[in-house]
Amino acid sequence: MKLLFSCLQYSSQKTTLLKIGHRICINQEIASLLYKLDYPKSEINAISPELEQRVKEIERLIYKYDFQSINEFPFLIEEYENN
Repeated sequence: MKLLFSCLQYSSQKTTLLKIGHRICINQEIASLLYKLDYPKSEINAISPELEQRVKEIERLIYKYDFQSINEFPFLIEEYENN
């Protein structure tokens, strides 16, 4: 979840690798992961392989340029950090 959130932030501030539809799909996956914490039998709304490649590219850029998020992941609760 942290990676997806960081990708959204990086894309907003530094690059146009993610279009509006991509951002919506990433937010849907984050929402489904959070939902799964309360309802473990629920399915995850996974992003497409194409979008997964964009996320990997943004992850590479995050590490290359040592990007620091403005805010920590706002939805993360300590007890769920390892999920």
